[in-house]
Amino acid sequence: MNSPRKQRSPGPGMTQQVPRGPETTLARSGESATPNLDDTRVARHLLGLTLTVSATLGLMGVVLVQLIVALVRQPPRALAPVERGRDMCTLGSTTDCEVGEVCENGRCVAARRATACEVGNPCDVQGATCTCGGDLTCDAGVCRAPTKVASVCSAPEVQEILRELAETCKGDVQGCPDEKLEEFALASKNFDGVLANFPSTMTIHFPDGQPAVDVDWPVDPMRKNYRDRLGEKFMVEALQKATQVLLIGRSSEGGTTAENHKFSRRRLDTVIDLLAENAKTPKDEAELRRKIKTLRLGNKKILEIEFFREHAPERIIAWSPEEEQTLRVDVKNDDLRGHARRKTRRLLNQVVFIVPLPCTLPASD
Repeated sequence: MNSPRKQRSPGPGMTQQVPRGPETTLARSGESATPNLDDTRVARHLLGLTLTVSATLGLMGVVLVQLIVALVRQPPRALAPVERGRDMCTLGSTTDCEVGEVCENGRCVAARRATACEVGNPCDVQGATCTCGGDLTCDAGVCRAPTKVASVCSAPEVQEILRELAETCKGDVQGCPDEKLEEFALASKNFDGVLANFPSTMTIHFPDGQPAVDVDWPVDPMRKNYRDRLGEKFMVEALQKATQVLLIGRSSEGGTTAENHKFSRRRLDTVIDLLAENAKTPKDEAELRRKIKTLRLGNKKILEIEFFREHAPERIIAWSPEEEQTLRVDVKNDDLRGHARRKTRRLLNQVVFIVPLPCTLPASD
């Protein structure tokens, strides 16, 4: 019989051979056929975390839905009364502020009152709150502008302007090309000052951005205030006696040249309509329109506050009595600073000058 062969131990330098089975093959490739204890714990932890997050999100969704339902079903609460003087407002609105207030820097504040009367205001009568100032005089209980037209027309500075105007327009203001008249007004140093000194010159001021395109503006009570001021007896008489009625439209700084000219045009058209509404008969209206010559300057020649302070600040007309009074007070305030000064300067240039020329142009050479 052959006896079983003994296995020899590996000698020096020899490696013991291990039989390869499926499990040893997987182990050698870095994988395990069965998960170990650590892998199991990690998997269970991730599963628990996922379930917890899902439950939390679901609970939050339920709470959010209930909150929305509660808010929808809750009756609206009454708004707390807003303290006067802190109301948000838009310049030129008829409803934002109460009577006796004006809009400044987006807030309603008390209007400032002028002590000097303007043309047409009651004076020296019971209840009068102002006195005639500047070149105005109290006549039959009403402040009136000087009526000595002849002396005004013969003044040297007036004669010089009239002569230059006649030369520019070849003696015909109505037929004068707009470009020539605009060039003359911008180049002349005394044009604005001389026209402002005519006894019946008035300045009609507008709030920011008005009149807007395709908007019915002004509406009552703004329209009524404009119309009533322009319909005062002294103004109607001045328009009837005038040889020419020059309307000069301006706008404040900012915006393009085209935009500013559009604002000037709209303001001119608005003033023409307001003047026409005060005409007593169709014949009077036609005669007035025949005299009118318009001039659009846009923002090409900005006028400073000091100009209005010097030239009859009592002749300012605005869209409400409160804004009118406040504007006149601010014009006379030497200490005006900051927002109040910027607002005043802006409003002064958002304007149409109404100049009933009482003089006859000299014959051009």
